[in-house]
Amino acid sequence: MSRVTAERVLELLAVLRSGGVEATLDGGWGVDALLGHETRPHEDLDLVVALTDVSRIQEVLRPLGFVLHEDQLPVRFVLRRAGEQLDFHTVTFDSEGGGVQPQPGGGSFRYPPEGFVLGRVRGESVPCISAAVQVLCHLGYEPTGKDTHDVLWLCRVFDLPIPKAYLSDGDASAREGRPMLDGGCLCGGVRFRISGKLGPAGYCHCKQCQRASGSAFAANAPVRSRYFRLLSGEDLVSEYESSPGKFRAFCRCCGSPIYSRRESERALRRIRLGTLDAAPARRPLAHVWVGSSAPWHAITDSLPQYAAGLPDGAT
Repeated sequence: MSRVTAERVLELLAVLRSGGVEATLDGGWGVDALLGHETRPHEDLDLVVALTDVSRIQEVLRPLGFVLHEDQLPVRFVLRRAGEQLDFHTVTFDSEGGGVQPQPGGGSFRYPPEGFVLGRVRGESVPCISAAVQVLCHLGYEPTGKDTHDVLWLCRVFDLPIPKAYLSDGDASAREGRPMLDGGCLCGGVRFRISGKLGPAGYCHCKQCQRASGSAFAANAPVRSRYFRLLSGEDLVSEYESSPGKFRAFCRCCGSPIYSRRESERALRRIRLGTLDAAPARRPLAHVWVGSSAPWHAITDSLPQYAAGLPDGAT
C-alpha cells in the first residue's frame, strides 16, 4: 500500500465535503490529528461516516479512481485505487448525536456525541474521534505495534491511563521506581522504550559518528539489550554494518539513528541520547575518540578527554 500523506488527507476530506459528505478521521490519522503532527507513516485512511452516505461516497470518489474493494456493510466498507486504501466505518446517528456502528459478531458500538471533536492536520482544523474513544476502540484484541504506538502517544499526551493490554514489563518497572525512557525517530514511525538504567554516557568524536550524525560528535549511552524494546516501526528499522561486526540501526523513512550494536557484545545496545523524549538521569561524563575530532570544532567544557574510547571502570 502507498503512504497516505497529510496533504492527501486534506484533499480527500475536501472532495467528500464538496459532495455533501461529512467524514470524521479515525484510526492512525485520527490519532495524529489529535496530536497535531504526524507521528508515523500511514498506509490507509480510516473515516467515520453516516451509513446513509455510502452511495454518495462511492459516487463522489469514483472519478478519482476509487472502487469497492471490501463490503462488510452495515459495519464498514473499503475503497481502493492504485495502492491507496480508504476504510469507512459506517454509523447511524441517533437523536443525541451519537454514532451507532453494528459489530461483526453482533451487538453495536456507540461513538458518544462528545467523542466527535476537532484536531489539526498541517494546521488545518479537521473532524476526528476523541482520544478517550480512540483508546476505547483499541481494546478487545491483540494489539499490533502500530496500535501500541498510537495508544501510548494518546495516553501520554492526554494524560489517560494506559490500558492493561498495553502495559509492558517496562511499565511495571516504572511503577516500581525503576527508570523508564521512551524515544523515537524524527518521523515518529519508530518508537522504543528503555526499562532499565543507561550505562556511562559520552560524546563520541570518531569519524563514523561524525558521518552518521552529520555533526562533530554524537552523544551516546549503552543500555542492556533486554531493557530495550521497540514499541512500533520494527518494519522501518534497517541496519548498516559500518565496520566488521558493528551494526548501526536507523529509520529507513527519515534516517534517524536508533541504536548501534556489536556481534561481540550482543547484551548491549548503544542509544543516541537525542532520540529520547525526556532527559536521562545520566549526563555524558567524557569526550572520547578526540584523536579523530573535527578540526573545525573546539571542545570548550571541562569534561575529561580521551584520545580513544572510554577507559574501563569509568562510571
